[in-house]
Amino acid sequence: MNHFNDLGGAYADFVKSDPMRNGLHYPAVLEKLDATKHGVRQRILDVGCGDGLFDRIMAIDPAREVTGFDPSRRFIEIALEEDRLQQFGIRYDRASAHEFETEDRFDDAVSVMVLPYAPDAAYLSQFFRAASKPLENDGSFVSVVFNPDFKAFGMCIGNRLFSRTDDGKVQVHFLNPASKEEVWKTTPTVLTQFTRAEYETGAKDGGFAKVTWEKLYPTEDAVEEFTPEFWEACVREQPYALLIATK
Repeated sequence: MNHFNDLGGAYADFVKSDPMRNGLHYPAVLEKLDATKHGVRQRILDVGCGDGLFDRIMAIDPAREVTGFDPSRRFIEIALEEDRLQQFGIRYDRASAHEFETEDRFDDAVSVMVLPYAPDAAYLSQFFRAASKPLENDGSFVSVVFNPDFKAFGMCIGNRLFSRTDDGKVQVHFLNPASKEEVWKTTPTVLTQFTRAEYETGAKDGGFAKVTWEKLYPTEDAVEEFTPEFWEACVREQPYALLIATK
């Protein structure tokens, strides 16, 4: 799977100021994390946490207790060091989806653009199982994925451009928000546009009873910062989707 190991710190720096992540993906997931239904503490599992950026954002709320896992040893080392410096008390585990095991229980699970990097549709069930197994019966798995219905390939969408590869995969071109020039050209980022049926089958096989889908819209602050024109194609074409799986 592509976890941006080759890009390392450069990708991490990009994401910190990326309008898609911070103005679209993260707020959509946070909106679904309703702490009030869980009492005093909300236990959250981040499936494929990368270097822990989103974990630290979630952990700003002291009512959230966050655990993340990722197969990249390098990313987990970065996440642990950042947590040592910022002292959120986030727990991390280096593990792939099929390796992850825990006796802890969680109220909700999350992932942001992780499932589309599964090597094939069969592996999707591993992600869902890793989220479902330690999840309380009333919990949800909230995940941002590449939209199965997206068709606007070759179009500049915010600071992204998506193109088809010869083998049917999707190559993501990350652009500078201002200049629209591609940020990286030597290290292609390739993901899979799984179908709704493939996601829903994976969720069922992984232990979930229901999957619902929602569109993603930028926050008011993101629209103000990057202008409505920046977001126009994103709102219209919906390159990403919010998948919510419930047990």
